[in-house]
Amino acid sequence: MSNPDKKHAYKAAELNEKDCYPDRKTINTVDKKEGEIFLIDNVNYGIRYNGDSTQLLPCNLPVRLQKNGTKIVFSGNVKETKLEELWAGAPFVITKIEEKY
Repeated sequence: MSNPDKKHAYKAAELNEKDCYPDRKTINTVDKKEGEIFLIDNVNYGIRYNGDSTQLLPCNLPVRLQKNGTKIVFSGNVKETKLEELWAGAPFVITKIEEKY
């Protein structure tokens, strides 16, 4: 029987297949940072993390973690943006993520 309150971990292999920024250069990496999911607008979720004011806009955030205030530990790649682009956060591809207990 499944427990809906159980914390879920997501493996990197599941997430890499969903890289929606393959044509953008990686400009930074984030490794094993604690963060929090926040609602940017009606449909987009971002990640804020300790020690940095940058907001990340993940393209492959698992649906189960798309809840405002969810605490996470995550790793991934920050992608480049062009000068003429306006983003709600830095484009980000998650390589590993788990809900923090």
